[in-house]
Amino acid sequence: MHSPSMVQTRSWHFPSWYPPPPLAAAVLAAGLLWLSFYPVNWGWVGWFALVPLLTLIRVERVAGTSGRWGVLKPWRYGPIGAAYAGGLIFCLAAFQWIRLASTPMIAIWIGLALAMALQYPIFVWMVRRCERWLRLPLWLTAPLAWTSLEWYRANLHIGFAWYFMGQTQHEQLALIQIADHFGVYGVSFLVVLVNIVLFEALEAILLRRWRLSRLVIGPGVAALAVAGSLWHGHRVLEQTQLKPGPRIAIIQCNLEQDIRNDPNEADTTNRHLYHLLQEAARLRADLIVSPETSLAFWWMRIRPEAGTEQITPKWREEDRQTMAVARRLAEDAGTETLFGMVAVLLEAGGERRCNAAVHLDAQGRELNLYSKMYCLPFGEYIPLEETLPFLKWLSPYDYDYSTTPGMERTIFELKGHPFAVLICYEDTVPHLAPQFMRLSRPPAFFINISNDGWFKGSEEHEQHWVTAKFRAIECRRAMVRSVNMGVSGVIDSVGRTVALPDGVGTLSEAKARKAAFAAEVPIDDRASVFVAWGELWSIGGWILLLGGLLLTVVLERAEARRGTAAAVHPV
Repeated sequence: MHSPSMVQTRSWHFPSWYPPPPLAAAVLAAGLLWLSFYPVNWGWVGWFALVPLLTLIRVERVAGTSGRWGVLKPWRYGPIGAAYAGGLIFCLAAFQWIRLASTPMIAIWIGLALAMALQYPIFVWMVRRCERWLRLPLWLTAPLAWTSLEWYRANLHIGFAWYFMGQTQHEQLALIQIADHFGVYGVSFLVVLVNIVLFEALEAILLRRWRLSRLVIGPGVAALAVAGSLWHGHRVLEQTQLKPGPRIAIIQCNLEQDIRNDPNEADTTNRHLYHLLQEAARLRADLIVSPETSLAFWWMRIRPEAGTEQITPKWREEDRQTMAVARRLAEDAGTETLFGMVAVLLEAGGERRCNAAVHLDAQGRELNLYSKMYCLPFGEYIPLEETLPFLKWLSPYDYDYSTTPGMERTIFELKGHPFAVLICYEDTVPHLAPQFMRLSRPPAFFINISNDGWFKGSEEHEQHWVTAKFRAIECRRAMVRSVNMGVSGVIDSVGRTVALPDGVGTLSEAKARKAAFAAEVPIDDRASVFVAWGELWSIGGWILLLGGLLLTVVLERAEARRGTAAAVHPV
């Protein structure tokens, strides 16, 4: 190991402006990352957006020779604190659409940004330790650390699996086909890897420090990874043969949540859907799909397992009225329907309220029901409500609206094709759709019903579509989306847009408009490696990363026992 005195005698020959101040570098990275996603959607910027952030990994070693940044308070101005500041700026800018839902959601927006921004300083800290103590190449440790943190974030309960680096490349269909093996994490790994190669090349030029790993090994690995991904993608796209599936009529309502939340506007909500239902009925489809909670009506049913002693005259009347409404809806639809509704179910354990998708036949009889498994904090329940009652102030409602998550992965049936429903942001959870695919009878396609009317035509609509596209590729199954305010449509199993509302050509044109349109669902029978092994790749990466970090602790303590200062290695 090199001692600090040895490092300080080196001549680095770096420009006076390099390295940039840590905070300036982090803010620049935040701006580039923001440009990579909607509303700007410059995905090509994602290939170098992290380069300024990567300077924070080595800023002390390079700058320590000049005295400009060598003596920094780590959380006030230093690389870790700067990384958090930059991450927070990006998260506040990218997540700003959350505040549109309601005034209390401003606090949720800020709180979520504060939490999600932790990914950036943790990333910098992890990579700094691995490079300082293990001497591992940056092209290996940085992509591994970044994607491991993305996986951890996704596996938190509703951990907001949005704005992953791989999602910047959603328009590059050939490149993102590797998601069928590695999920969106594989694409993120690739994008971060290219960022590393560009950073190493830039630093080598500025510092005049030429090394084999920077000139050959790192770029060679990146070139092989990109070439292999493109080869796989083009091969998949060329060989994909999809079969025509059932014809589905998709309803896209266009009501902001302020209207839907107003009890006095219940008739407006129902009339809006009813008119679209009539339009959809004329399309002669096998199934009509409506968005999440599109009816101002509660689906109140007595379940078969409910005991006779639980069934009161009031419950019998509620059940009868529910079925009467279902028959009227079915009569107008003239075919099978899938409605998103709040359901109140009388079960063996008592009453349960849930966010549900209800499948009705052409006579209005209930064929099946799916209860949403991943409920959104504050949107569908108040976390820690009993322990921290003041959190109710952050609720967008002024009444008890909490729903209970479902426990069963329900499989529906349509014309001999099994299908599964993902409600609201369940299509953004990378590990949920594969759970349906591992059932004994996996779905032939997915339907996502969502209410994005909270976000009033913002970039949330396009970004939600992007996350759904990766679920389709990961599972090799088409995704049908019926979303209030959009974007509604059909994505096939390789991520191509099969259908959007009539008369529109882009995602931005498709949102914030009412529509009823129909499309055939393309059926893909192929299996996906990600469904079978995807989680193991990510878990294996975490084991390697945590093992390396543990080894850095051992080495650091060994250095301390020898009575020497922590080594600062030259780049």
